[in-house]
Amino acid sequence: MDKGPNGSGKSCLFRVLGGLWPLVSGYIVKPGIGSDLNKEIFYVPQRPYTAVGTLRDQLIYPLTADQETEPLTNEGMVELLRNVDLEYLLDRYPLEDEINWGDELSLGEQQRLGMARLFYHKPKFAILDECTSAVTTNMEERFCEKVRAMGTSCITISHRPALVAFHDIVLSLDGEGGWTVQYKRDGLSLPSEGSPDVLNSSVTNRRNDTVAVQKAFFTRAKGNALSKPEVHSYSPKVIASSPDTDEEGPLPIVPQLHKAPRALRHRVAAMVKVLIPSLFDRQGAKLFAVALLVVSRTWISDRIASLNGTSVKYVLEQDKTAFIRLTGISVLQSSANSFVAPTLRHLTARLALGWRIRLTQHLLKNYLKKNAFYKVFHMSGKDIDADQRITHDVEKLTSDLSGLVTGMVKPSVDILWFTWRMKLLSGRRGVAILYAYMLLGLGFLRSVAPEFGDLASKEQQLEGTFRYMHSRLRTHAESIAFFGGGSREKAMVESRFRELLEHCKIHMRNKWLYGILDEFITKQLPHNVTWGLSLLYALEHKGDRALTSTQGWKR
Repeated sequence: MDKGPNGSGKSCLFRVLGGLWPLVSGYIVKPGIGSDLNKEIFYVPQRPYTAVGTLRDQLIYPLTADQETEPLTNEGMVELLRNVDLEYLLDRYPLEDEINWGDELSLGEQQRLGMARLFYHKPKFAILDECTSAVTTNMEERFCEKVRAMGTSCITISHRPALVAFHDIVLSLDGEGGWTVQYKRDGLSLPSEGSPDVLNSSVTNRRNDTVAVQKAFFTRAKGNALSKPEVHSYSPKVIASSPDTDEEGPLPIVPQLHKAPRALRHRVAAMVKVLIPSLFDRQGAKLFAVALLVVSRTWISDRIASLNGTSVKYVLEQDKTAFIRLTGISVLQSSANSFVAPTLRHLTARLALGWRIRLTQHLLKNYLKKNAFYKVFHMSGKDIDADQRITHDVEKLTSDLSGLVTGMVKPSVDILWFTWRMKLLSGRRGVAILYAYMLLGLGFLRSVAPEFGDLASKEQQLEGTFRYMHSRLRTHAESIAFFGGGSREKAMVESRFRELLEHCKIHMRNKWLYGILDEFITKQLPHNVTWGLSLLYALEHKGDRALTSTQGWKR
């Protein structure tokens, strides 16, 4: 047993024993040897590491199912959990479900699960770092007796004098570089406040702490007028009138966090109110500027298209003066277009940044008020990645929304503008043909389009899970290294990575197939439609051309 004040070097000593830190001087016969952990040593920390997986995975960690020499049966699981009073976990979730047990169990339950894991592996050596600090005295006694019956040699860090009764040797560190070694068989006393002879098993009482608390409580109660029985006579009445509770039922869930989500239109309206509270503020001005630039770009594009047709006419007529004047106008319009396009991208990015600031401030205001963050994590009944949503998802949402503004305004302006131009050239029939093709083509595309929103959402969820596995590895690096769980963690991380890759492949294949249809229907096939409209225009103006040619012949 190793004891001493905080910072005296107890954990450092264990890291050397476990092979995590190099040995500068001296030698170690057992348990850790070299850079690789000895398979005969096991580690149970104060907060045991709980891997994401099934309940069976927690018991056999760091082994996987194919690494077990003696496969753990269901009866064996029940026996291991019964030894630590955790058999009720078998009914909490289906045995095949993968759960993040670190978020599901209290510290005492995690410690008892670590004890059950130790009972399964039956190592020759065990390093116990305050692993019984959150369990009852009775559970602590049963654990120590079970470990002794297995023949496991324990090296324990503890501040509890009662644990001395289960150890033969005590190493006391003074925090200043000194130490003392004491043996229980010598009958020597270990100095400890309030306990003159804690090493003598005949004097040491496992329940000294409990007795001391009881004595202090009753001593104070005798001199306290508020402790008279008649003052608390209401307690039995309150207990008797209280409704019966189902101790095995689920934990209560905050209704505000468990209700059905609002309709989409209400959520959109609430978000718009946060992003654009008024059309006369800065964000409203940016939105108006973006719309104005979109209209300007459409007008410039139309003018450039008109100049291209006129330039061909002047070249055929060999009108040098008109061609030079037209070239100057084209240069001015190209200069304006080169200013409009980058400015539009810049304003769109500024719009996204402003929206991100407002949405983040709004979320933080509600997230960090009245302990809402605690309710989200512990009382919502859902697994919510609030950190990812506030940081990564908000940035992506605002960027997509700013792109959606230009993506909606530009097509609308283009449709109205070129519908008007088409009506001047081909009349209502040509416009009707174009709209019929557009509605049929877009309707077909919509009917065969995959649910890209759901695919993207699931991809982000898998990305977050993959990142979470790495963050857990960083947080629990020491425990995993003590266990020698590198291969087990590698298998879990690779499993999440394979899920992410498979989903990405499905997403990419769907985008590829949909892109082929979209390219054909929206970009390639319309050329044939325009040829038909050109033929229609030529047939409608055939008489005009004949009249023009006749007049020219008469002259």
